[in-house]
Amino acid sequence: MGVTAGGTSASGGRGRGLAGPGAGLTSIGGGSGATWGWPASGGATGAVAETIQRIFGSRTHVVFTSSVAGTVPHEYFQTDSMVEEVINARVYGGMHYRTSGVHGVRLGRQTAEWVAEHYFRRLKD
Repeated sequence: MGVTAGGTSASGGRGRGLAGPGAGLTSIGGGSGATWGWPASGGATGAVAETIQRIFGSRTHVVFTSSVAGTVPHEYFQTDSMVEEVINARVYGGMHYRTSGVHGVRLGRQTAEWVAEHYFRRLKD
């Protein structure tokens, strides 16, 4: 499956393009066509950051490791640093505009807040 725009994919086939599930929606920034963007996948990072902050505070030492050969651990001393790195990586990698990363993180944080307030409650002593 290729990238779609206006119904024709970059791989030459017919795709959903702007006639698919996002038809008629405006972008985060109010643009259309090539300037629009969905909230980025940083939403998961925003949800993780919000959850860590709620449990341990924002100045928490976090280390992410991977079982993939040749990778190095990512170490953070505050959750905002973790979020900023994810947003930057998606922008520098050409996958998202910064605005979609920021909005994705905001969406993730709001989701984590809602879940924490509605489902995770202190057990009675």
